[in-house]
Amino acid sequence: MNKLYITITILFFSISVKAQNLLTSQQLDTCTVYSSIEEALLTPKKVYVLDLSSNSLKEVPKSIMKLKKLQRLNLSNNSITELPKEFFKLKLIQELNLEENRLKALPPKISKFIHLKELNLTRTKIPSIPESFSNLNSLRELNLSWNDLKADSI
Repeated sequence: MNKLYITITILFFSISVKAQNLLTSQQLDTCTVYSSIEEALLTPKKVYVLDLSSNSLKEVPKSIMKLKKLQRLNLSNNSITELPKEFFKLKLIQELNLEENRLKALPPKISKFIHLKELNLTRTKIPSIPESFSNLNSLRELNLSWNDLKADSI
């Protein structure tokens, strides 16, 4: 019985600590917006918002995984074709903008973003939505405009 109580207490503590790391949308609006990965890596523990839009990126920079507190990420207007599996280790992502990229597919690992509230996939060329997408329980805003999705792929 004692072991069960300790396990439950530890679980609650770890959940509440993780929840405390999440900022509200209004708080994110007041955070410093880093506009280059180099700038962000100078103080990685202070980076909550990163805007790498219109940077001619062909892939997600691997060094982005060092930004453990990242919660709002704008990768719009690039030429990204895939999201690497390491990308989904960014556990606190709440807002993700991938508009105007050339994604070949949306990986099933998208469901790893359990705190994701806003997702913009406008003009990404994705052909379908993975089944795991239904696990994004926090998602409240989704833009799938201007894609070649078929009714049976949603």
